[in-house]
Amino acid sequence: MLGVLSLATGITVAAAIVVLASGLWLAPRQRGLTGFNWPNAGRVYVAGRAQQSTTPVMPSRPFAVAAARGIKRVRVFIGDDLVIHGWQRDPAATVARIGRMLDDATAAHVKVIVSNYLTQDTVAALAGHPYPSWAAAQQDLTAPGSGAWTQYSAWLQTVVTRFGADPAVASFEVMNEPNYMLGLDSGAVGRDTGLRFLDHFAGVLHSFGAARVNGGGRPVFDPMTLTDAQLALYVRHLDVLDDHLYPGLDALNRPTGNAADARAAVAKASRWFDQARWVSGRRLPAMLGEIGTVPDGWGVAAVAAGSDQGYTTLAWGFDAYDPNNFTDTIHPAVLDWLAKRTGQAQAASSPTP
Repeated sequence: MLGVLSLATGITVAAAIVVLASGLWLAPRQRGLTGFNWPNAGRVYVAGRAQQSTTPVMPSRPFAVAAARGIKRVRVFIGDDLVIHGWQRDPAATVARIGRMLDDATAAHVKVIVSNYLTQDTVAALAGHPYPSWAAAQQDLTAPGSGAWTQYSAWLQTVVTRFGADPAVASFEVMNEPNYMLGLDSGAVGRDTGLRFLDHFAGVLHSFGAARVNGGGRPVFDPMTLTDAQLALYVRHLDVLDDHLYPGLDALNRPTGNAADARAAVAKASRWFDQARWVSGRRLPAMLGEIGTVPDGWGVAAVAAGSDQGYTTLAWGFDAYDPNNFTDTIHPAVLDWLAKRTGQAQAASSPTP
């Protein structure tokens, strides 16, 4: 009996190790909430610009559309070139307009994920001078102590010290898509330099009062190519992992893909999420902060697969200036399937970021 008991104990321990090594760190899975991206929020609320179907006269329109369908999560960009220029001219007015946006989200029973859109023009606005190329802007932004670096810290301090604990905010991001917008995939910025930038500013967000910080997308095109040390640095100050998923393109540069492709993309994201949990030793929740919605079969399957994994899953994009644009009158089916999945997740009382 003793030998049998020892064998059984060994099998139990071994099984536990296998489960741990496979990355299955989280509690029994519940469906994640679904929602959408509204990339023009800052330009409408703060800069006062009309963007597609939304105008400054009725800036809360996307929140009202979400509320009408029971959608509880909307991701917004506020740190872009127009907003930064406005903040530099009148910080108090900028803060007040962001506050109005969050009040409107609260009234619609929506929580927002707040991001920054660091284009060449945005970095130039921070630095106070133009750059000859985006690569030059990316290199300057990631140089500690540069004008762009210092002003970016000041911008985050302005926003997060005021709204870090606001109940309308689900999480803050250092920036949108660092793999692309920080130049890590292009090689304009070295991986270690870029990861140190992301680590520093994720820590800065917490120090300024952010209750929760998420990744804003993958750090590099294939996070599994990062060393364990690099991945551990990247996630050190993160509370939520994040990836953005889009279908492939055909010979005419049109989105193409089927449901199986979408499920494979979600599975690939899950693998690096698991690796990040492993190297960090933390039970980090995850989200899919952008999901392409064209073609429909790909988008529907990706949202379903992400939600089934327990990830908050957000479609791109309401009033977007690209083929994935949707509203309540343009490609409205997207809102219908988001509402259906959100209803299922809420019925399961899903705890999501």
